[in-house]
Amino acid sequence: MTDTRTLTFGPDGSVRLVGERTDGTKTLYHCEWQMSVTAAGPPAQLSPSLVVGGEPAASCQPGGATTVTLTDATHLQRLGLAGEKAPPTYEKATAG
Repeated sequence: MTDTRTLTFGPDGSVRLVGERTDGTKTLYHCEWQMSVTAAGPPAQLSPSLVVGGEPAASCQPGGATTVTLTDATHLQRLGLAGEKAPPTYEKATAG
């Protein structure tokens, strides 16, 4: 199984999260959430997430407010997720 999450910050403070799980040959679920930056921080505070799309829909649930912290120049960590054993770390992607 492979889980992929992409967190995108917009210049207007909007935040989009896309999550996907695959088994190597097919996508098991694909979810999209929208949230916004509520305080610049550090750490930056994010509003509760709203589901804006996904398949199957039952796999996608809204979430509570979280925070994100830069851990170095290319990584950030998202804290405050219910049910997470370890907070997820995101790596900066290069556009293009």
